[in-house]
Amino acid sequence: MAVIYKQLGKQIQDWFSSQGLSPDWQMIRQALLQTGAQWLWNQKNQPTQALPDLLKHTFHPSDQNQLLTELAPILTSLFAGKPVWEQLQILAGLAEQAAPTEVRKVAGLYYTPPIVSDFVVDKALSYWQPAQPSPFLDPACGSGLFLWGVIARLCDQESEPEHVAAWIQMAHGSDIDALALKVTDFGFKLYWQRRFPEITPPQAKLTQLNALSFENGQLSLQTVFPELQHTLGLLISNPPYVGERSNKELFDPLKTGYWAEHYRGRGDLYYFFFHLALALAKPETFCALLTPNYFLTATAAQYLRSRLQDKTQLLELIDFGDLRLFPAAHGHHSQLSIFALKRSEKAQVKVLYSSDSGIVRPRDLQALQQTQAEMYDQTSLFQGPQLLLSRKSEASLEAQFAQMQASGQTIGDQFLVRQGLVSGADRLSPRLRERYQLKPAAGSGIFVVDETEYRHLFNPKTADWLKPWFKNSDIKAHQPNLNNRHWLIYTHRTAGEPPQALLQHLERFRPVLEARREVQLGRIPWYQLQWPREPEMFKGPKILLPQRARVGVAAYTDQPWYASADVYYILPKPGSTWTLQQLLPLLNSELYTQWWTHRGKRKGGLIELYYQPLMATPLLSV
Repeated sequence: MAVIYKQLGKQIQDWFSSQGLSPDWQMIRQALLQTGAQWLWNQKNQPTQALPDLLKHTFHPSDQNQLLTELAPILTSLFAGKPVWEQLQILAGLAEQAAPTEVRKVAGLYYTPPIVSDFVVDKALSYWQPAQPSPFLDPACGSGLFLWGVIARLCDQESEPEHVAAWIQMAHGSDIDALALKVTDFGFKLYWQRRFPEITPPQAKLTQLNALSFENGQLSLQTVFPELQHTLGLLISNPPYVGERSNKELFDPLKTGYWAEHYRGRGDLYYFFFHLALALAKPETFCALLTPNYFLTATAAQYLRSRLQDKTQLLELIDFGDLRLFPAAHGHHSQLSIFALKRSEKAQVKVLYSSDSGIVRPRDLQALQQTQAEMYDQTSLFQGPQLLLSRKSEASLEAQFAQMQASGQTIGDQFLVRQGLVSGADRLSPRLRERYQLKPAAGSGIFVVDETEYRHLFNPKTADWLKPWFKNSDIKAHQPNLNNRHWLIYTHRTAGEPPQALLQHLERFRPVLEARREVQLGRIPWYQLQWPREPEMFKGPKILLPQRARVGVAAYTDQPWYASADVYYILPKPGSTWTLQQLLPLLNSELYTQWWTHRGKRKGGLIELYYQPLMATPLLSV
């Protein structure tokens, strides 16, 4: 399917180039959905005007007809001969593929691939088995794959139009994307047309709104769909993935009003869809949320985990590990959580883990279905004061963990843990070069310079300002790489104004440096590093650890070693009874890797050696 999308994208690009035009991908997205929907609709020789206002024309008339003509052959080959639901899945896929990558990233827009939506719907319906039509909801429905999937499974074998109509009228969906909602609506109408062409189609309940919005102390969803205040059979969704760090304006409305009691900061928007599910759920409701798996161990999600522990009966957790369910979302690791309101203190939770990796294929999901599930008591599933949802380990390993904890000492008790520095502008990116119309080439060093730039800047006056710069990949077990290929212009808080040669170098990038938040707030002059940390931590004895790794890897050095915030430094602590040399072999041991895997923070198959997990790591008695 992805190959077809790429071919389609290239054909569109070629057509625009032949016309001397630049492609407007939002406009193309609308054209693709319009032409694709019209083609599907016309297969039954229905008048095009019967299409429920799927799209407005957005092209200039002289361009539109030609582009639609160009698209027709490939759309025919794309859709022809396939079952109706597969045709609609392709149409939904076009909605995402034709949207610009940056739009998808900023909006957290990653529509669920058909094979994944089928898997999620099947899982949800293995729990929700309604005897009669009852409301079901996707509060971030996108192009409707989950809603369509529920109808397909519940109604494909149903021959009575009244019963099918009753089920379609139970479908509730909301989304902020009006175009996606029109595709969702079109899907229901097309499904009905193919089955009951002589009968007026029923209407699914769809609304354009932010599912987290509220007014006068009530959720907008409950205002628009008042029936949801009384009954809801299934809530199923793939909510948007938008972190607060880079999208603070999206989180401001959540700090007051309806969601204020659940706001904790430094989280992700999908956390609130768990809270939304709890707000809407009734005793009969089953919830199925496809999200990143980061909430299982993230520090900022501790409150969410406490609510899941107290309020829900977890039924099934599926950690997809290194399987990439969303090919366009790099670094994303997925989790399916199925739960209901708490019904029993002794509930058993079914947990599945995928050991596969790469872009997900049907056989990966089939293998996952056949994997032997691990069963947990919900009361023991949440571990430690942070309520980590961690994977159970073998009994022998649990005994070793108990031995680690028996000392009563942690790394934080005996050592100082510090994070590497943040310059705010290591090198010049193509985006910033274009934004500020700068003359230096993209990739030019700003605070971090290469060998050639270093030789140009080095002189007796600048020598003390240029420090050896390393990457986290330079950290090897026990000893780091000491041969640096880059250098840092170390303009820290107490150093004063740098020499003229360095000022002249930095002046070339001054618009970028002045745009940094700390400069804008008047906290630092434009030429200083954003967060340089204390100079002493880089110079003296220290243990270095990468922020993320597959196994624990730690290196000791007493040489100058400067690195960014993706490196953590463990330093001696005055009065400690432990030495760095005693700690080093423990950090590189298989036992400590297992500890961080089962008791620490994870991102997919990686352990995260952040400040809190390191501080809380027990010290095994030696």
